Order: sequence, then structure tokens, then C-alpha cells
Amino acid sequence: MQRIFFLIVLFISCSMNGQSSLKQYLNSPIKYTKQKITDNKGNYSIYAPNNWIFSENSSDSYLLFWHSIFKEKDNKTIAEMEIAKIKDNKDLKTIFNSYLNPEIPIKILASGESDLLIYPSYFLHSVSYLDKNSKENNNIERIKFFIKSKQNKTFYIIRLSVKGEKQKENMSKMLQCLKTFEILK
Repeated sequence: MQRIFFLIVLFISCSMNGQSSLKQYLNSPIKYTKQKITDNKGNYSIYAPNNWIFSENSSDSYLLFWHSIFKEKDNKTIAEMEIAKIKDNKDLKTIFNSYLNPEIPIKILASGESDLLIYPSYFLHSVSYLDKNSKENNNIERIKFFIKSKQNKTFYIIRLSVKGEKQKENMSKMLQCLKTFEILK
């Protein structure tokens, strides 16, 4: 019996391949100084780490806006929270399902409905490898959330990304920030 239990634990440990689960990140709270960010049109607010940079990026008819909140080290982005608001005639689940078969090869660690937020949402936790021949751990771990907006046929996609194994703390911080996400209109 003990041998079977050991094999199950070993299998689960190997299958995660060094990646933390969403639950593990959420159960590892990190203390940090926060700043409240509200986009300039009053669509949403979120608390983010105080020393992170906020930028507003382009938009078009499909993509209503795209904002980034990120941390840099040595002029390289090592952790990033991207918040996009989109218009689409599809429903939330159909939009989520379209991301399950990406064009770029990724390893999906977990996906499904999320109860992290007070809004109807789904999540997709994945990892991609930039260069398998590199001696550095240069994987990009992402957790995407697909959230129904208060407006008809409008959705938020929030992508949390960290590069490299040493950035687990930043992923925990970003998930804590995500729990403060509030749709204002």
C-alpha cells in the first residue's frame, strides 16, 4: 500500500514538471506595497505592486484596449500582467475554448472554470519553452483569465506571464492582484 501511495505522489510530482499549480500560487501570499490603478476611461481598477510600470497600448474595433503592468530587470520584462477588453459575438465559453488549441505549441497545465473572481470566468494555465537547447531556464509560464464584462458581448482577457523559474514570487503577487480586479463599467 505504501509503495502505491509513493508511486502516485511520484507521478504527480513528475507530471507538474517543476511548475506550481494555481492553488499553490494562491496559497503562497507575498507581502508587497500596492498601488491602485484605474484605467483612464474608468473601465476597471486593480491593485498592482507599487514599483511596477503601467502602460496603455493600442486598440482597434475588436480590441477595445490593451494595458500592461510589468516589472523589468536589466531592461528585460520578467513579469507582466496584460489586461485586454474585447468585443466579440461569441459567448465566454466559446472564446475560452478557442484558446485551448493555440498556434504556438504550449503545454497546458490546467484549465477550466474559475471561482477566483466574482465574475463568470475561465482560466488557462500553460508553459511554453523559448529555446530547448539553452542552458538557462527560459520558459514562459502564463495564466490567462477570460472574464465576462458587465457590457453585452464584451469580455476581458487578463494574461499573467513570468519568464524563468525564479519568478514564481511574481506570479503569486499577480494572482493576488487579480483578486482585486473590479469591472467598473
